[in-house]
Amino acid sequence: MTARSFGLRRLADARVASLTFAVVAVLSVPLLAFWGRNWWFWADDWDFLAARTAGDAGDLFRGHYQHWTTVPVLAYRGLWFLFGIRSYLPFQLLVISAHLAAIALLRVVMRRAGVSPWMATLTALVFVFFGSGAENILIAFQITFVGSLGFGLVQLLLADHEGPWDRRDWFGLLAGLAGLMCSGVAVAMTVVVGVAMLLRRGWRIALLHTAPLAIAYAIWSGVGPEGSSAGVYRTQSPLQVIKFVAIGAGSAFGRLGQVPWVGLVLAVLMLVGLAWTLGEVGLGALCGRLALPAALLVGAVVFLLVSGLVRSGQSGAIASAVSVGPGRARQSRYVYLTVAMALPALALAADAVARRRRLFAIPVVMILLVGVPGNVRKLASYTDQSLLNRKDFRTAVLEAPRLPRAAELPPETSPAIPTRFAGLTLSWLIDSLPSGRIPEPRRLTATEIATQTMRLALRPGVDPATRGCRTFTAAGVIVLRARQRMTLKSGLATVAYVDPDGTVASPGPFAPVTLGAAIPLRVRVEPLERTKIVVCTIITKPKDAS
Repeated sequence: MTARSFGLRRLADARVASLTFAVVAVLSVPLLAFWGRNWWFWADDWDFLAARTAGDAGDLFRGHYQHWTTVPVLAYRGLWFLFGIRSYLPFQLLVISAHLAAIALLRVVMRRAGVSPWMATLTALVFVFFGSGAENILIAFQITFVGSLGFGLVQLLLADHEGPWDRRDWFGLLAGLAGLMCSGVAVAMTVVVGVAMLLRRGWRIALLHTAPLAIAYAIWSGVGPEGSSAGVYRTQSPLQVIKFVAIGAGSAFGRLGQVPWVGLVLAVLMLVGLAWTLGEVGLGALCGRLALPAALLVGAVVFLLVSGLVRSGQSGAIASAVSVGPGRARQSRYVYLTVAMALPALALAADAVARRRRLFAIPVVMILLVGVPGNVRKLASYTDQSLLNRKDFRTAVLEAPRLPRAAELPPETSPAIPTRFAGLTLSWLIDSLPSGRIPEPRRLTATEIATQTMRLALRPGVDPATRGCRTFTAAGVIVLRARQRMTLKSGLATVAYVDPDGTVASPGPFAPVTLGAAIPLRVRVEPLERTKIVVCTIITKPKDAS
């Protein structure tokens, strides 16, 4: 075989491998969307949907739990304008697309580092279906983290060239700024770019790619509007940070391997393969084709360190739980990013071992693939968690502003009591109805309407009523004024709202607690088990209803 025909064959092989990756990535989009079909807007989503607008600079630059999130806020506002909350899919497709784009960029890093086309494709496709990182694949709000990863990789690849500063570097710097405006993950990605450029092009270029971003971040931190705080999670000791890093690194390899001990085998494979690679090409390669994987590996450690500093705290009994304190490093979103940054180094190592002897190729491929079935199962079932509660939440949100007495309720009422999310209030939903962006719920029965009204209007109170007490041995009706409370002083009972037409809500438990009426209500109380109950409706020193 001539050198020319051998070169053409290698080129064709590379193209087939690239095409295979592209086809599988495109075909994965509807599959990922299907697996994520049970999710709906939740928690952080409402801060961007209901508590901010694109025309307010304060809303655009206010931090979200210490993250600068201007770009995701703009994305959410645009999707809200186009689709409202009629469907979660457009928001979900945004993060799925970002996930696949980040993987494509990681594959480019692998190829530039000298990883063979098929090993790069195999390793990248393993990450496409990395179910242990499902939060960053299927949950729309995680465009914050995945956006920072993607923009950081764009900057890294644009900066990866010989010669002086040129327009590619300017575009790279803009990408880095966009990443910074997605989340704090960009801090680690900026370090990645700085390390890579220090190795590849010297300290001046490294400084030009990082100093402007550091200045921008410092300005935002200093003068940006104060947002929601996550100070309770800040570390209290260096040991917590060390534990966070150790747990994060262990979880990354363990979740990638899924099967017991395979994670350890993957870690050993990476160490051995990288040692062989450096032994073959020399340390000088770190200033050449190995600079990017090396910088990303450093970035994985930096990411865990920075995250540990701001998220490994929280003392007390709750800190012994799996997902708080240093154990928070096991959370899906952190594991995803740690694996993403380590992936090019792992691919490089696996390729080096497979190339060393043909006999090693099959076990290496098997080790990379053994965790795929488990991760696919996790990905396919991730949005099934708490499915019933999320359906109930969606129903409550959509029905609340259409209740006949909705306008009488306090505007700050949460439509999903007792759950409270920033911005999600009854007044916001009512104001948004004319736009058509709040979809119609199913038609409710009169009993369901009464039950939903009671859920919103009859809320737990703080100060118990101690006077105006009445004794009930059978069902009876109590008329409450707005902001008046009633306390079950003794016995067990049920309580149900009676609407003006006489429809009775589905009764709820009325244990020895205090309930306050947000609006005038007629309620029916009924003793349980033929017991006698005492209900009081006047407090000694009236205070504002809770």
